[in-house]
Amino acid sequence: MYMLADLGEPQSGGDCSGWERDRESFSKRVAEHYARTVLGQPLSARSIRQGSAVRWEVRMSDDVVIAVVFAKDFVATARIHISPMGPIRHYNYSCTPQGDLVLTDRKLP
Repeated sequence: MYMLADLGEPQSGGDCSGWERDRESFSKRVAEHYARTVLGQPLSARSIRQGSAVRWEVRMSDDVVIAVVFAKDFVATARIHISPMGPIRHYNYSCTPQGDLVLTDRKLP
């Protein structure tokens, strides 16, 4: 389960270490959220592969590929393997006391 919070600051709450250790599940949640909210398509993940230490590629139904890049306390994501790529979105994340992942749009400088 995940939730979307409203504005660009991390929410306080629960421990996210389980999500942080399981980058595959984390990437799946972020990619499905991105597909639904940015691309406007309720797609589900078909396969997930690690592209580097911080980058994961999630192949969705309809062969849409979404990259998820992990940084300190936030993730960046975009549709890839198309031209032009994107749009790029950045999300802060936190967890509820129940362990649900909360994604929050991140304001960039």
